[in-house]
Amino acid sequence: MDRKLLSLKDTSAMILSGKTLLLAGDEKLLEQLPEGNWIAGTSDYFISAEGGKECTDKIFVTDMTEFQDEILIKTYDENTIKNVYADSLDNGVTILIIPPYSAVHSSFAVNAPTYEKFAQTPLIGWVASHVFYPDRAPGKGYVFSGNAASKTCEKAVAMHIRLKKGKYAELNLVNFYTQDGEGDTIEFLESGFEVSDALINGEKQNFADYILNRQIDLKLPLVTDLNSAMINTSLYCITDGKVKFFAPIFKGFTYKFAKATENIETEFLKIAPAKMPTFAVICILNYFYAGLQGKHLAALYAPVANGEICYQLVNQTIVTLDIKSIT
Repeated sequence: MDRKLLSLKDTSAMILSGKTLLLAGDEKLLEQLPEGNWIAGTSDYFISAEGGKECTDKIFVTDMTEFQDEILIKTYDENTIKNVYADSLDNGVTILIIPPYSAVHSSFAVNAPTYEKFAQTPLIGWVASHVFYPDRAPGKGYVFSGNAASKTCEKAVAMHIRLKKGKYAELNLVNFYTQDGEGDTIEFLESGFEVSDALINGEKQNFADYILNRQIDLKLPLVTDLNSAMINTSLYCITDGKVKFFAPIFKGFTYKFAKATENIETEFLKIAPAKMPTFAVICILNYFYAGLQGKHLAALYAPVANGEICYQLVNQTIVTLDIKSIT
């Protein structure tokens, strides 16, 4: 199957031929595409056959046609996103793309585990991005619905796919980070994307002061066991005595900072998938922190995202989808 960077002309030709596509690319390219069986999110960074690269003149194309028996494309706002699992098709998989820092982004990030039929159907996706640099605020991201050739920075778009008979979907969360077993335990008093105070080993402290006083590397995420999976929460910045995150922290869970490593680039390459998945997404933070510009990951071609979705929102990971045959 195709997982490659293609020109606007070639991508349009695939759409017009009736292909079912997952697309990522620059806003100015995506808004020129014809209507069809596709969804898309903005991104300017990719891992491709040419290695990690910034690219604004091609579109990253994943062709899902050979696997699908039926598709349903739907948009969701902050009030209807709770239905994303309930809307899934039998023997299906859902690909969800969310615009960053929107109401629907916040709603999904905080509440996904409470949704009806949560995790009963495989759901993978990403948070759209545009231009991103670690020392700047992320640019505005857009999602596109191919059945109307429309773009929005306010609503999420999902492609619900019913797989062909004899096929099934398998998701995998590849996490480079583990908890620092000797680190302090951290609990939060409320869920959300920013925090003032936290319980550090049971003692209430200003979390920003705690990080600054201990000179903790902001590249290290917090890690917790969330629904039987080790989930990262990446730090965005510290401002006005508050710590802001790229994904929400949750009340009632115990966190620790990730264990530091001497060479992120070397260690990250060790955990990259050894076999090409059907579809994958890699976090923009991994792209920069592991120095993936120009690097080749032999078994991974993927768009780079402002956040990944593997049933729920995650950070600093690789998420993969494999469509397999029942044996």
